[in-house]
Amino acid sequence: MKKQIIFGSIIIAVYTCIALTLKKKSSFNSVINAPEIELISPSGKTIKLSNLKGKIVLIDFWASWCGPCRQENPKVVEAYKKYKKGTFINAKGFEVFSVSLDRDEKAWKEAIKNDFLSWKNHGIDK
Repeated sequence: MKKQIIFGSIIIAVYTCIALTLKKKSSFNSVINAPEIELISPSGKTIKLSNLKGKIVLIDFWASWCGPCRQENPKVVEAYKKYKKGTFINAKGFEVFSVSLDRDEKAWKEAIKNDFLSWKNHGIDK
């Protein structure tokens, strides 16, 4: 009998947690107004985060010297290829805005090439 009461209590607790989680997710506002970010692209031009308004944007902070960052790059590339032309509820298209923490410009550009980071929004703060 005690086992049934404990088991029943666990089931109720799990359902309560699920219900609260779903409620929080449904009230979540998926649109976040980010501050303006201006960086220098590999070609030397200024890129702005605001130019991507109306799209879903992943702001990716990384560096050529960051091992975990480089390990994640294939997953970011995969997501970009899969969703770049996607149509979403509040947006059309998916972009990656890469913010590099590199100080070595040559290493940064080589990492973009070597990791096949095919999107155009790569920036570094000089």
